[in-house]
Amino acid sequence: MKGISTFVATVLTIAFVAGVAVIISGWLTGLTKTQTGNVGQQTQTNTECNYAGIRVLDDTVKCTLSTSPDKLNFTIENTGQIDLYNFTVQIYYGGIVYSNTTYNPLTNDNFTSSSPVKPGERKTIVVNMDDLASGNPEWIRIISIRCPAVSDRVTNVTCS
Repeated sequence: MKGISTFVATVLTIAFVAGVAVIISGWLTGLTKTQTGNVGQQTQTNTECNYAGIRVLDDTVKCTLSTSPDKLNFTIENTGQIDLYNFTVQIYYGGIVYSNTTYNPLTNDNFTSSSPVKPGERKTIVVNMDDLASGNPEWIRIISIRCPAVSDRVTNVTCS
């Protein structure tokens, strides 16, 4: 019996390796472009968020447990240089952190990119608190989903 010649075996091996290399390089190129785009977008967001700031005006925090639904009202101020929107509030009560979405009492909707809290503006935030038992939360924290590292926390929450 005769096998294939050394020359033919070498050519087939080179062709196989070249084919695999073409397939892998195409996949790797696509992956690299996707990851580069993701990193670029994240870098831009992080850079913008360096100019973000938010503050809860302590004297405006009011918690009402006698309404249906129970509500938490307070005023925030955008102390940064970029628009902030899509807020969430963390409420710490009884050893548990509850996350609630907020809404603008004028529109009954969350603040969005088309209706943000602009730099220097003060806006009232309302949070439904039906999932809490009666009593005072130990603290609340406001966070803008646009810049999650930017937040403010208040500890003097009194419910009535």
